[in-house]
Amino acid sequence: MKNILLIGCLLLMVPFLWGQEYNLGVIDICWRIFLEAASTIANRGMPLIKDLVKCTNFTNSVDLESMDVPMLMITGFSFLQHVAMATDCLWNMTDAVAQILEPHWSRYSSYQCSYIGVPQSCLPLAG
Repeated sequence: MKNILLIGCLLLMVPFLWGQEYNLGVIDICWRIFLEAASTIANRGMPLIKDLVKCTNFTNSVDLESMDVPMLMITGFSFLQHVAMATDCLWNMTDAVAQILEPHWSRYSSYQCSYIGVPQSCLPLAG
């Protein structure tokens, strides 16, 4: 186990060999933003899916307790077909997700989390 940890630490040090600099404070903030966004989607995801099911009028004829993996895949594919045919429902869903993620995305952009490890001279100009 100690060898695995040592190898992991050494692999984390590889980028430093090429002179890249990382600000651990910014990395911590970016991870927090990502985890907060994932938590928000996890908390609000099920009501969004329920709304999408209602919007598409999707009904399942298979008993959920006796469903096996192949039947689950067929049901999922059928649901995706219903969603694809009801484009208004899909757009409403993407708008709702965008509203949920907007505060996280603005913080993610303000900390330039997409550019971690990129030299300062290569960053795009703020516009």
